[in-house]
Amino acid sequence: MYDLSMMDETVRKIIGNGKKINKTLQRYQTPTYLFDKFALKESIEDFRTEFLKHIPNSFAFYAIKSNHYQPLLKVVAKEKQFGLDASSKKELILALQTSSNKILFTGPAKTEEELKLAIENDKRVIIQIDSFRELKLLNALTKKNKKKVRAGVRIHTRFHGTWTKFGIDIKDLARFWKDASSYPFIDIQGIQSHTSFNTGTKKYLSIVKEISLYLKSPGFRPFIKSVKFIDLGGGFLTYKAEGDYLRKSINDIPKSFKYEKGIPLSDYAKPIGKAISKYLRPSLQCDIFFEPGRIISQKSMHILLEIADIKSNKVVILDGGNNIIGWEKYEETYVPSVNITRPSEQKLKNIILYGNLCTPSDIWGYFCFSKKMSVGDRILLPYQGAYTYTYRQEFIKGLPKAYDLHKKLF
Repeated sequence: MYDLSMMDETVRKIIGNGKKINKTLQRYQTPTYLFDKFALKESIEDFRTEFLKHIPNSFAFYAIKSNHYQPLLKVVAKEKQFGLDASSKKELILALQTSSNKILFTGPAKTEEELKLAIENDKRVIIQIDSFRELKLLNALTKKNKKKVRAGVRIHTRFHGTWTKFGIDIKDLARFWKDASSYPFIDIQGIQSHTSFNTGTKKYLSIVKEISLYLKSPGFRPFIKSVKFIDLGGGFLTYKAEGDYLRKSINDIPKSFKYEKGIPLSDYAKPIGKAISKYLRPSLQCDIFFEPGRIISQKSMHILLEIADIKSNKVVILDGGNNIIGWEKYEETYVPSVNITRPSEQKLKNIILYGNLCTPSDIWGYFCFSKKMSVGDRILLPYQGAYTYTYRQEFIKGLPKAYDLHKKLF
């Protein structure tokens, strides 16, 4: 799990082992991503013991979109109760390159080419259908290939808000299921629901109840025994931290960050598990799927940079730009940065950590756990594995390499 207390604890661990970590990191050329399979396995075990243990017959399908680094996927693929969730042809190919035999193919507006690849790998892939158009296309392709595929259907409810972009309205589920059941090469098995950026259980509990009520309705009752899985998605946040400021110029430094603390992973699992037992289990014995992404990949990767130039006591330039993380994320989001060459428990404030791109919006942060700053010092941003490596882009400069750590860093 990754919450604010863990960030503070992580910084203390890094500072306490500063000399040892600094020595280890000397072998890596900056800027770079450091893949930490040991931290990844800790996150997997956390999810398994704090979440899956509370919900019988449950499985986790890691959302590849949060970090698609191939060595990461290979680790996840070997884990008990874990599979992979791919939402494009690119991600499906990555998933198929692992040993996993549990792959979900999700995402809207799937193309004929994408569906053909999923059909070719029918023994390993379950297709989560997103629309009636996809259903008809899948029927035509499976008829042509004479291959039977396992499938689910994504739905949205009145509790999904902006997530109504995805899937069909739950009110149309019986009609969809009837159509899918009439197609000879489509084995319709499950229902998928997903929301994200949640810091509590309210949406999950409401959606579980809504699905349960619909499944018991007269229109769907004839099909209920054919439901083999319910997929409740992911979106579990244990904190949100955003900048509390208005920028008038590029040199404005935020005075504070405001934090919205979420709940521990086990506090998601227990209420969701109880809701499943109360609303779904009496009439439906099926598997329960989840699609964790951020909560698994966050700890799996660190970013290592070096101070390339110092313009003043307020402006520091690092040797990598925010094309490494894809966008100006750290202007608004809290991330601890530690000067591993000169670490300190006190934050060095009133500075701007710029990247080396030819744009003033290239910012890594506004403080650093550091005694002082000097050219050549190394800056470590721990636990930045979620939606950074995935978002990276070749803007102005190229992309750095990723290195696999061969022992636990901190």
